[in-house]
Amino acid sequence: MIVVPLAELLRRRRDEWAALVAANPAATFFARAEWLDAWAAHPTERRESLVALREERGRLVAGLPLQRGRGTIGRWRLAKWEVAGAPWLDRVDVARVDDAAGAAFVEELLDWLLAQRSGWTVLDLRETTRDGFAIETFARLAAARRLRVERRVCSMAPCFDVAAHGGRPPSANLRSQLARGSKRLAELGRVDVAFERPEPARLDALLDECAAVERESWKGRSATGILARAAPAAFFRPLFRALADARLLAVGTLRIGGALHAYHLGFLHDGAFLSYNLANRAEGQEHGPGTLLLQAMAERAAALGIARLDASRGELERPHLLHRYGGPVREHEQLLVWRPGARGAAVHLARTVVLPRLRALRRKPAKGTA
Repeated sequence: MIVVPLAELLRRRRDEWAALVAANPAATFFARAEWLDAWAAHPTERRESLVALREERGRLVAGLPLQRGRGTIGRWRLAKWEVAGAPWLDRVDVARVDDAAGAAFVEELLDWLLAQRSGWTVLDLRETTRDGFAIETFARLAAARRLRVERRVCSMAPCFDVAAHGGRPPSANLRSQLARGSKRLAELGRVDVAFERPEPARLDALLDECAAVERESWKGRSATGILARAAPAAFFRPLFRALADARLLAVGTLRIGGALHAYHLGFLHDGAFLSYNLANRAEGQEHGPGTLLLQAMAERAAALGIARLDASRGELERPHLLHRYGGPVREHEQLLVWRPGARGAAVHLARTVVLPRLRALRRKPAKGTA
């Protein structure tokens, strides 16, 4: 196995990496050079940002971009390894030409982390496809090395095959809601919807509008937006410009009286629109502007060469709008691999034994009150 800085890979072996990602049987957008370019240029508190690679006869056959820094696991702040781009990426996988090469690579990577990298407590793989190659292989090989592991479902990503359904709302209930919502929003002013690949020359102005909407949405109130806050915007603005230049960015917009009221932004990858960021103003929210916009996007997707709408990542507590379209749901998992040592053992024990027992005691009714 060889290890190179992320910037060096992108500078010297970019075409080889692109070929490896393209050969991956489960290619993820977040291994693409466009995403990694933005990440490599983004200053953060990370101590290392690198790519581990496996070669066979001079050809790259497997790899994974990694970063090292301090991050949180529950209530603990720890030194950890994770996939480069965390916490902003939506889907993690090992780039590989086949599963045999990928398994050999994961084995080498775990041994390298244990033998040649000290000072870390946990390897955090978040947003891996449930029961998929990455999580199954890491979990199996970590267990073979008697490492402590934790595993949980962390998100649900619904999808909708617009090519098969022609963008038609799949249920009478949804069609009725769309009709009512459209009528109510029209009472606020003229409603115009669009779904497009934005031209680079007008992207900054559009992102400014989106940031203003984000500030007035629940994301603004909870400080979870990516465009209205300076720190995440420093990463995403350059990324979106690069993607617009490459025609890999698509944005749905809903305007009322000419003013942007709702937007839905995402990436184009392998025939799919990967939903990444969306928001709408609070005014008229009860009329479902986000749902109306999503439906308009489904109807216009074919014109952009989009066959699928994909939530990419969806929350467990707040289902993505695509959930109502009744398509398949991809579950994602998080895998924690704990490095041997007192700190990892103590945090793992607290998370898997002590805290669950305390929660159970709190839920247990006092004697005589049942």
